[in-house]
Amino acid sequence: MCPEAREYERTTTALINTYVQPLMAGYLQRLEQQLRAEGFRNDVHLMTSGGHLCSLATARQFPIRLVESGPAGGAMLAATLASERKEAEILSFDMGGTTAKICLIEDGKPLKARSFEVDRRSRFMKGSGMPVRIPVIEMIEIGAGGGSLARIDALRRIQVGPHSAGSQPGPACYGLGGTQPAVTDADVALGKIDPVHFAGGSIPIDRAQAERAITAVIAEPLSLDMRTAAYGIAEVVDENMANAARVHAIERGVAIAGRTLIAFGGAAPLHAARLAEKLGISRIIVPRGAGVGSAIGFLNAPVAFETVRSRYARLDRFDADSNSALLQSMSTEATALAASAAGGAPLTETRGAYMRYTGLGHEIYVSLPVRDLGEDDIATLRTGFEAAYRRLFKRHIPDFHFFRHSRVDPGSGGNAGCGAAGLRNVRTFITRAVGLAG
Repeated sequence: MCPEAREYERTTTALINTYVQPLMAGYLQRLEQQLRAEGFRNDVHLMTSGGHLCSLATARQFPIRLVESGPAGGAMLAATLASERKEAEILSFDMGGTTAKICLIEDGKPLKARSFEVDRRSRFMKGSGMPVRIPVIEMIEIGAGGGSLARIDALRRIQVGPHSAGSQPGPACYGLGGTQPAVTDADVALGKIDPVHFAGGSIPIDRAQAERAITAVIAEPLSLDMRTAAYGIAEVVDENMANAARVHAIERGVAIAGRTLIAFGGAAPLHAARLAEKLGISRIIVPRGAGVGSAIGFLNAPVAFETVRSRYARLDRFDADSNSALLQSMSTEATALAASAAGGAPLTETRGAYMRYTGLGHEIYVSLPVRDLGEDDIATLRTGFEAAYRRLFKRHIPDFHFFRHSRVDPGSGGNAGCGAAGLRNVRTFITRAVGLAG
């Protein structure tokens, strides 16, 4: 399930996949049977967290890869729009009823990661959930949606989220019994939502109830007029999203100002202009069908399957033949699983390695050629790694030395062969290889 280094994450991934597998297998079997009974004869594909489509058989085998498939669809919509318009740098902004998701798109491709947390005790706090190692589109998620509730904290500040009104009772303006003001109520009070034409006129909107909720919970306790209180709610949620986007961009070592913002989801177009202003973005795209952007992204997603294997391979002792054999076996596996969903369509292959300096704990992705490796590729791998490292940290470390006081076993992935009080150059080495057929 997860044949790669870091035993804890490998174990939790296998356990979670095993736990949900019978439930998902039964559900998918019933889904397929009901579709066939209704006369549907085409293949059924499911979206994975990595932004790819897979067959029902693959989904039954790897149900853990379906986590976060909905947000992944939205990122794929933004990636498709970026490619169509030849936009190199995109900020994908997906804001629905409960959360907002922000993703960086580079050269028509969303940034990817190999780790994710499920079942977080504190929903939006890193480290509070169960880690799994699966291919996933990397995005930041915060509790900022149309249903996010506003309140006043102990310091008499307006706070928004992470608690949400949900669909029942929903925002106060829905007239279903909600009394706490939500972001949607602020949008209604500020005139961003037309009560008459909301959802094509199918959902009645009570503007007076929205204003009463804002007045009672926010405006009166802070001695504000209703409209200022509504603006305060909108400003707080917009700043929360902007700050999350800034932090995410800094973590990835990229600049966010000057990008094009693609806004989709039920609430994103209402907040896109202010978010863009806060981030120094001057171009916004709201696609047709923005409210169902993730579903449209599903239709644009490619069929693919990604495999990963761990093998420590230092560049100063690089065995091209054995690493080429590993990559070929991975290619065979990924191609077979991708072909099961591709329906005879031609496949392309991408290869890469996750590399790091000896002694560091985390890796950086570097592309590999789709062919057998040779000794001449060592210099290319080092150059690619150093370029990626500079992009993230604005420098690389060509002659970095360090001092250790203990000997590390060669199998640990540390500085193999370094004796007590040893001093030596840090070298780059391959730690994990990845194959993607699709």
